[in-house]
Amino acid sequence: MLTIIRSNRVERLLETLADRLAAAPPDSPFQVEQILVPGPAMARWVNLQLARRHGVAANLEYPLPASFVWRLAGELLGGLPEQDPLAREALAWKVFAALPGLLGEPAFAPLRRYLGQDSRGLKRFELAARIADVLDRYQLYRPALIRDWDAGGGDDDWQARLWRQLTAGLAGRHRVAVIDRLLATLHGPPPGDGLPGRVSLFAVSSLPPLLVEVLHALARHVAVTLYLHAPTNAFWADLIPERAMARKRLEHPEEAELWEVGNDLLASWGRQGQALQDLLLERDAPLDERDAFEEPSGGSLLERLQRDIFALSPTPARDARREAAADDSLQVHVCHGPLRECQVLHDRLLAMLETDAGLRPEDILVMVPEISAYAPYVEAVFGRGEAGGRPFIPWNLSDISVQDEHPLVRSFRQLLWLREGRCRQAGVRCGLVVPERAGRGGREGV
Repeated sequence: MLTIIRSNRVERLLETLADRLAAAPPDSPFQVEQILVPGPAMARWVNLQLARRHGVAANLEYPLPASFVWRLAGELLGGLPEQDPLAREALAWKVFAALPGLLGEPAFAPLRRYLGQDSRGLKRFELAARIADVLDRYQLYRPALIRDWDAGGGDDDWQARLWRQLTAGLAGRHRVAVIDRLLATLHGPPPGDGLPGRVSLFAVSSLPPLLVEVLHALARHVAVTLYLHAPTNAFWADLIPERAMARKRLEHPEEAELWEVGNDLLASWGRQGQALQDLLLERDAPLDERDAFEEPSGGSLLERLQRDIFALSPTPARDARREAAADDSLQVHVCHGPLRECQVLHDRLLAMLETDAGLRPEDILVMVPEISAYAPYVEAVFGRGEAGGRPFIPWNLSDISVQDEHPLVRSFRQLLWLREGRCRQAGVRCGLVVPERAGRGGREGV
């Protein structure tokens, strides 16, 4: 069965993972340990912590959940390409190529009107990227719709006709069809070769229903453990934000007693965790649930906030917030631009490293909503080190594309878009040599 270990402290989850790995080593030293993570940053942190605890961290793989499932299907079913042929990036180009041949059909009239003045194909490419993103989500979150389209449904829907055009030559090798075959294999007798020794999912906060179904089926044959980071040991899937509660009271006053608010911050920002909790509990498959919670202690503002979330306490009163006004455990800095934000961040990290002797650079994670927009400023502030007058802090950028990482690729793309965009004065950088003037020696300037 699927084992779920819950804790409100990621450190406790890491300790539990390390202990379980040490207590039951693989049968063969060449067997790869599979630890599924939500992203590269978490993978790097887990690997560093395991190496620090055990002295070495080797033969470990940290795939994303979707990549792991596709590779598992390839091992058990065979005949699959190494990469999903309808992954989002490749799917965008396939949609871009398929649209011209379909726009003449009656079902594509809305797209035909939208692309009517697109002589250069720019709108078609942007539309293809948006459609590819939607179809990618359909495959994970609405597999029943994909199955209906495969069976011939939705003849009047341009999405269904486009989907059948995209999958015409795949012969059941798109993601939903592959996972259906994988589930049929896992629900049958033990498949033998191709199964991993065990699978661990560490701090994964969101999983599509289709992948949760695969994990339950896989747990029938191998040990599957989910190390779940949960902010509270109470049931919090039914919490709703205060604003939503006010709206429900107006719309359905007779049902007001059925809803809970609890901690408004958790109810507002914890929707992904609530959805995952519902997915894990709504299935009939048995679960081995274990708790490793620690009630937050301490008097700092951050610790009080964690304690309120853990106990599902409502938002503190104003006098309680004023008492913690001088506490720097939770800070908000208002800056006039991304460059200044990175400079303030660098200064605050330096202060923390000097104050806390036990804090190391690998223990610090900086989260940014759109890292591509901040990558040049991070490189400018953190990359110069002593040469720029700032003490050097070891740093690394994660979750960025080749375009964001390499200035040459970025510059080439800007050249391609030069004719289509507007050249503002602040965005133009040029070098101009002014020739010598008669009767004056030397060059005027560069």
